[in-house]
Amino acid sequence: MVNYTMGAQKLQEELMEVIFESLGLNTNYLHEDIAEGSQVMAVNCYPTCPEPDLTLGLPPHTDYGMMSIILQNHQGLQIMGR
Repeated sequence: MVNYTMGAQKLQEELMEVIFESLGLNTNYLHEDIAEGSQVMAVNCYPTCPEPDLTLGLPPHTDYGMMSIILQNHQGLQIMGR
């Protein structure tokens, strides 16, 4: 879990640099503001349901934070972009 957390943090930093650069900002924009703690990790498992018509799932919600990194290795999770 530690290795995964460190990898996710590195990915987040690299993605933020690319996003800031694409917006015409310095790649270190907000670096000091988020360097000391910008990560909240929620680990959820959504197993395949044998009777999906009976599944309620989670209500629509918004994830906390600036960015969500999602590993989707099974079908079922639905994500709505804004």
